[in-house]
Amino acid sequence: RTVDPIDASSTTIGPSGFNQLLNIRVHPTTGELMGLATNSATTAAEYDLVRVNSSLADAHSIAKIPLNFLKGMTFRGDTIYVGRITGGIYSVDPLTGTPTLVAATGKQISGIDFNPVTGELWASVKGGAPIDGIYKISLPSGTPTLVGTTGFGVQTVDIAFDANGTLFGLIGTGTITNELVLIDTLTGGG
Repeated sequence: RTVDPIDASSTTIGPSGFNQLLNIRVHPTTGELMGLATNSATTAAEYDLVRVNSSLADAHSIAKIPLNFLKGMTFRGDTIYVGRITGGIYSVDPLTGTPTLVAATGKQISGIDFNPVTGELWASVKGGAPIDGIYKISLPSGTPTLVGTTGFGVQTVDIAFDANGTLFGLIGTGTITNELVLIDTLTGGG
């Protein structure tokens, strides 16, 4: 899908070839779209790290990540980081998919991204209280600090910063229509 920056409406580009793309990000150096994907050939114990063709939407596996319960993905420079629902934050070798534990947060991670202005890792959560919590994660300790809640009372599926440090979130899962929301970095409010 392409997304209109004015009204957030979207247009379908094409199928990815995977049952689900969990997350996509633009590689900061190469400009490629990369993401985490699952399909019927992927076991519950691994995910595909994929490159996504921005013209046709087809996704191509470049490595298998041998971790289960992955949810969030982001870049810091050329390093790929993934978050697990079990609370772990890992760096991932893009050539082999080999994960290295960076921190254990104790939170059920949903979305992660680094603030490009401060360099801090931020996260949204999949479960626990508050369900709409937005956190800063201290590295390498993994200590989560609650910034605040979005106020929507639902999980923030993913988060992403723009180049200026403005934080966006995606809410809505299952049968609930997704919405793009703006999140205040001082209060966590949406």
